[in-house]
Amino acid sequence: MMNEYTQLEQWLKGHRKTLSDAAEVIMDQNISSYPVFVAFRQEVEIGIPLIALGNSEADWGIQASTLEELTARGVMQMEKVNAFREVYKDPKKFLCILVLSNPGAEFVFFPKK
Repeated sequence: MMNEYTQLEQWLKGHRKTLSDAAEVIMDQNISSYPVFVAFRQEVEIGIPLIALGNSEADWGIQASTLEELTARGVMQMEKVNAFREVYKDPKKFLCILVLSNPGAEFVFFPKK
């Protein structure tokens, strides 16, 4: 059986262009230098809808957010922002995904290509 992250990675392959384009817009319009995509299986109130949650068990929903929104909403504590910035990978090469799942939440980085 595929683990949740492997399943998400496979699912994301079909959506990389959409996420990459959204990340570029977020950065090009000076909204944020830290685009973050929230992957979920149950509706969340973070970010703006990008890909609707599907009906298949393999489907995820994706909302576009930013580091600034995550801190403003208390999802990330202010004292952890600098540490996050240090591990944040180049957004021109990677997509930052906040995966919300049953065990909790975790940041993962997927290559854009």
